[in-house]
Amino acid sequence: MHLSLVTLVLALVAASAAPALASHESTPHSATLTKRAPGFQRRVRRSAGIGLEARAETLDERALVIPNVKKRTSAKTYSALVAIGASYTDNAHSRASKYAGSLRDYHPYSKWEGRYSNGKVAVEYMAEAGLKKASGGLELLDYAYGGSVIENQLSGTGASWPAAKDQAAAFLSDLKAGKVSTPSSRTLVYANSGINVVTQLWNNALGQGLTSSAMAKAKAGITANTEAYAAALRSINTSSDVKKKLKGGVDFLVVGIPALEIVPMVGWQVPSSYSSDKRARALAFVKTLTEQFNDELRAFAAALKTENKNGSAMFYDLASLWYSIDASPKAYGITKGTSTCYNSTTGGVCTDPSSYLYFDTLHPVTSVHKLMAEKMTLLVSRQ
Repeated sequence: MHLSLVTLVLALVAASAAPALASHESTPHSATLTKRAPGFQRRVRRSAGIGLEARAETLDERALVIPNVKKRTSAKTYSALVAIGASYTDNAHSRASKYAGSLRDYHPYSKWEGRYSNGKVAVEYMAEAGLKKASGGLELLDYAYGGSVIENQLSGTGASWPAAKDQAAAFLSDLKAGKVSTPSSRTLVYANSGINVVTQLWNNALGQGLTSSAMAKAKAGITANTEAYAAALRSINTSSDVKKKLKGGVDFLVVGIPALEIVPMVGWQVPSSYSSDKRARALAFVKTLTEQFNDELRAFAAALKTENKNGSAMFYDLASLWYSIDASPKAYGITKGTSTCYNSTTGGVCTDPSSYLYFDTLHPVTSVHKLMAEKMTLLVSRQ
């Protein structure tokens, strides 16, 4: 008698839990993207029927994007997505003529307005068909510059374009001056920078023969840059203008960098004079720097989550996605391995870009940007 009562109770609990579990797999709302007047702002309005295509996931990769999932009663809605970063994030927004060199305004990239890919980048997919939008739509404010670093002239790194630190300051300046809208729903700050920092520090160490002191200097440079990055993002979190004007609250999505030791461009940068053993050592060191950078960013995101009293902070592990694709490319529809869609020697561009991971030796094709957007949108929706 007691056993049957326990069985009945367990059955009722299981039945009531099923809908809650299923809700975590709901499809994100979809939308289309339209351009506004010239400028970096783009507004996304609702539209039906355009969903993000499903992609295969390995068990290990899935475990990384859904840690400690809690039951949600409703999804957050967003009115703005503020993007900070480099070429993986630059959507070819308008910019001052002195920064025009940060766009790839030549064949074949000019076909896509100077983006570093054969189409939209991840933040564009997130804005148009990923994040759940407020009733008035979602505005993408893209401050990223291709080729940029975190802080110019920090620890031997630099570029001619506004760095992540400058981009965060530009957003706050625009907000203070009333140049950006002040939505009533939430704002997502998306930050994806660091590839140029890590590769520059690594190349500096290569140039010094990978001596112990050179490698120690590179590691110290990683920490200096992640601290500067954290300070730039914290400046948004603590801004009085943000608290006063963005009353819907602000969330942060901090994106790690891919596994650089398996990125074609990095392999090409190892001097041809290196022996096989020294080449392996060089690639092992760039892996060490990448892991250090990502680990320090992950720790920062965890700290920011506790500091952000009116929102959340998340870390997306892009390196794990790269390892997953590298291990099982066909599961993602990729059949060309690490070959590139664009052949810089002949100038030719492939006819089946979705079969590739890379458009050139560093930058993913737009279908991979779309995949990244799906993964990151899923992470945001589960917070």
